[in-house]
Amino acid sequence: MTLKQTGLIDSPLSSAVYQLLLASVPAGTSVTPLRLANLTNLELQLQSLQQQLQRQQQQRRVEQQIRQSLDLRQVCATAVTSVGELYGAERVCLLQYDERDRAWRQIVQYCQTEPIARQDLLSITLKDFPELQPLLDGMPIQTDPDQASCLDWQRRWQQQYPGQWLLLPLRLSARPPEHIPLPWGMLALANCADPDVWSEQALTNASSVAYELSIAIQQALLYQKLQLANQELRLLALSDGLTQLANRRRFDEHLHSEWQRLTREKKPLSLILCDLDHFKLYNDHYGHPAGDRCLTQVAQTLMQVPQRPADLVARYGGEEFAIVLPNTHTQGAWQVAQKIHDSIRGLYIPHPLSPLTGSDYVTVTMGIATAVPSRSETPQSLLQAADLALYHAKQHGRDRTYVHAHFNL
Repeated sequence: MTLKQTGLIDSPLSSAVYQLLLASVPAGTSVTPLRLANLTNLELQLQSLQQQLQRQQQQRRVEQQIRQSLDLRQVCATAVTSVGELYGAERVCLLQYDERDRAWRQIVQYCQTEPIARQDLLSITLKDFPELQPLLDGMPIQTDPDQASCLDWQRRWQQQYPGQWLLLPLRLSARPPEHIPLPWGMLALANCADPDVWSEQALTNASSVAYELSIAIQQALLYQKLQLANQELRLLALSDGLTQLANRRRFDEHLHSEWQRLTREKKPLSLILCDLDHFKLYNDHYGHPAGDRCLTQVAQTLMQVPQRPADLVARYGGEEFAIVLPNTHTQGAWQVAQKIHDSIRGLYIPHPLSPLTGSDYVTVTMGIATAVPSRSETPQSLLQAADLALYHAKQHGRDRTYVHAHFNL
């Protein structure tokens, strides 16, 4: 007797099951309808197992997709989309819990059809729904409007958020010594097309996805903290500890970067070197703590003069400062230098030992150089020109600004 004669579907799975059954029947024994019924049941069981295996494979793929990124936004967006497609949900929302307000607020969502109106975004408080407290303890919650035993809070929920909902807690691992997971938020699914999504096994699987999402969120948060810490360390490494200005290393990097950029754009670059006049005499008279305060005041004043984002004020060394002015001709740099002169004099920092005639206050001397960067020159050439202009300004009496004769535009 063949499979077609039995009335069973002629498929590879049917053939395999049939061959297994025949192998277990002694030779010469006929295949009775009872055995054929057993064959059908076995085939259905194998089909069910095959479907479960396929679902588990799909779930594993979703979990892997969620864990692929360390960017929190990408993790959240991938989670709602992949979970929505996995369960055929009309809507999937990711909500973050606010401990201060004891409320969940939606941060991202997936919609199978039309976009949800902004006024329909989920914002749920424990005051309105105290029955959601188990979510904070790690317990999932289901709402089903078709159940005869629908509770009062579920009816109130349906008035605001119609449909069948599955609410899955998201919790982060706690630090020792408490070791109590901390609530981060919830993953909310609405109106899933998969009829088995409300079964006990499906709930276990969905909770597994939520657990993997919790791990992915925690990893992304830790990565964010690491990035911020690295940025802070870099800022510390590139800033002067006393004045909080850019340090020499940052100055060199910025000058080189702007030189390359302006080489491509064929735009001018100006550099001002600024030196406090007779600062050693000031330190000897007032002491180093007072000298540090003086440097800090001057640094704060210098920071207020340049206005554009690409401008940079740096502590070049000791009592010497540098101002990088991209896209600035000599005339513009000269105007900046005059503002610096006026601002420093306006501080009225006493300097009674200054040998400069007619000045009992701290003053500065500056040198300016301007060039259109090119590949045939280097930033060092501009730096040397500004330093030479500063040297000549000092030689001719200080408290003044000189422009390099050849490095000006």
